[in-house]
Amino acid sequence: MATSVHFPRELLKRVDAQAKARGVSRNRLIIDALEQTLAKDNKWSAEFLAEMACPPDAGIQEAAQEMLKDIYSSRISRKDPAF
Repeated sequence: MATSVHFPRELLKRVDAQAKARGVSRNRLIIDALEQTLAKDNKWSAEFLAEMACPPDAGIQEAAQEMLKDIYSSRISRKDPAF
């Protein structure tokens, strides 16, 4: 998927120099760096992620609906977001 990211000129020069030194494209260097960062910084345990995948109980759902109702009622100029 294509996306657009804006880098400061000096950082982009450093990226290009590093990509050239490694013999890879700018795109490949950035993808590799992002993949390494995301893999390294994933602090969520597998157990936590599994728990988050389970549907919440009815009490939590009711509390969330009440909270959303209060948020929506306090909005003045914006429409409700679509969830």
